[in-house]
Amino acid sequence: STYVTTGYVQSGYVLVGGGTGTPISLSVRTGQFDGGSNVKKTMPAIKHVSDTTPNSQDLTIKWAKENNSNFSSGVTIDTSKNQKVTRVGSFRRINFDINYAGTDPIRIEALEGNPIPGTS
Repeated sequence: STYVTTGYVQSGYVLVGGGTGTPISLSVRTGQFDGGSNVKKTMPAIKHVSDTTPNSQDLTIKWAKENNSNFSSGVTIDTSKNQKVTRVGSFRRINFDINYAGTDPIRIEALEGNPIPGTS
């Protein structure tokens, strides 16, 4: 289906104030993150910063390391719970791919992680 026409979302595709509409699948890819250095680092966990959904919905987070265009198979989390993704591993640069196709509206603000720099 076509959701956007001349820069605007067509009516019937946006949920406003508890209204009804047709859900639009969300796919977001971040730019490369290096934490300000080319030193190898680890990130024990990442968490999406967003509203929780009233019903169980799937949010998939994938990642690619070192300028690689091949993303991991990803981890699927439940947006009705406050879950995080663990074991992201080590990297010099990383980017993320976020996918959501749930029927509940969601507002995702950020991905939050705490990279720990290595020594080389």
